[in-house]
Amino acid sequence: NSHDQSITKRIQINYYAVLSDCGMSEARVKRFNVVCLGLVFLLVFSGFNTLVGIQHLILNSAKDPASGGYVDGFYGDGFWSLATVFMVQTAANWIAPSVIALVGPRLVMFLSAITYVLFKAQLLVLNTELLYASSVLVGLGAGLMWTTQGHFLAINSDDNTITQNSGILWAMLMGSGLTGHAFVYFQFKGSEDIDSETRTVVVTALLGMTIAGTFAVELLRPT
Repeated sequence: NSHDQSITKRIQINYYAVLSDCGMSEARVKRFNVVCLGLVFLLVFSGFNTLVGIQHLILNSAKDPASGGYVDGFYGDGFWSLATVFMVQTAANWIAPSVIALVGPRLVMFLSAITYVLFKAQLLVLNTELLYASSVLVGLGAGLMWTTQGHFLAINSDDNTITQNSGILWAMLMGSGLTGHAFVYFQFKGSEDIDSETRTVVVTALLGMTIAGTFAVELLRPT
């Protein structure tokens, strides 16, 4: 209602007054948020986008008794896992605006990032049921996260800054491909099968990046 909106507006004005006293203008806070949002996506998707490219190879090695990464009883498929992720993401896009309005964008972003953490963590144990359950979970998180990204970008931009801010965010997101893939390139060294030790090292590194990105959400400031 109008009373709640008035209270929210006064809180925002007081918040920016405090920041102004500390030497940070509203424009600087918004630019800071855009860079932090880019950092979140750089770290989270350094893990996820890299994993999308190598998951099928890792899982095939886990099903091959002749490979050093064989896991007895595992029969999950990387392609079906990713298909599940993106099908659920498509459905989650429909409910995302309502969830953001109900819970708040920063909490939604944090919880969504956690689903990416769990998706990578399950590769350390490799269980078929857990693979597909985490695929559903990260699909839900992806729908919420990308919608929240748009929300954050919109409230931290105006007609004069939206193009520049979009470029900053997109450039940082594209940097995720270089970071994760460069690491995997040197770890795999052209191998056709991925043994358990290599799988653990790679997944742990990608997991660490995603955890760092999850905590980076806390850097986002109210606007």
